[in-house]
This record gives sequence, C-alpha cells and structure tokens, in this order.
Amino acid sequence: MKKQFQFHSDLFSRIALIKASYVVTNRAHIHLDYDAPYYLVAISEKDGMDSIVLEQFENEMLAQNVRDEIYRQTKEVRAILLTRAMATSLVLRDANSNHSETINGQNA
Repeated sequence: MKKQFQFHSDLFSRIALIKASYVVTNRAHIHLDYDAPYYLVAISEKDGMDSIVLEQFENEMLAQNVRDEIYRQTKEVRAILLTRAMATSLVLRDANSNHSETINGQNA
C-alpha cells in the first residue's frame, strides 16, 4: 500500500529527509519530491515487511533534523579541536626528535 506524506521545508532540512528515508529503505521503497514549500514522500512497503506509519517516519525526521542541527552548530568547535590536536602532536614529535638527536649526539 502506497502512503504519501508531506513535510514543510521550513521545519525540516533536506539532509534530514534524505537520512530519514535511508533509514527505512530496508522496509520500504521511497520516492522523494519537492513541491514548494513541501517535501513530498511516497512510501510503498516491501513485501513481507511491517507497515511504516506516519508517526514513525516523523520521529525519524525529527531525530535526523536534530543530528543535522547539532552537526552544524558544532562544526567550528570540532575543527578547532582537530587543529589543536594535530598541532600538539607535531610539537610533541619535534620535541621527541630533538631529544633523540641529543641522545644520539651524546649530549644527554
């Protein structure tokens, strides 16, 4: 049985829609479309699979939307942390190189 849902594009990101759709691809065939300002989702259950109800898909959309928003809000912080971690490892590597040169040069 084919079910059709629509979601307002101001409330949900396109990425959340795609990710939520991907989550249910093992249970259903998904068709996505856009008719401003709505995302249109048509779901056809695969043979022998449990039915997907609107509430389940909405919950997955909310979960994916929150993940996408957290990713966007923390992107800069993660970049700073990665940069600092890489810089620290380079400083430690240089310090270890100088220490081993001192030992090999018998200045230790």
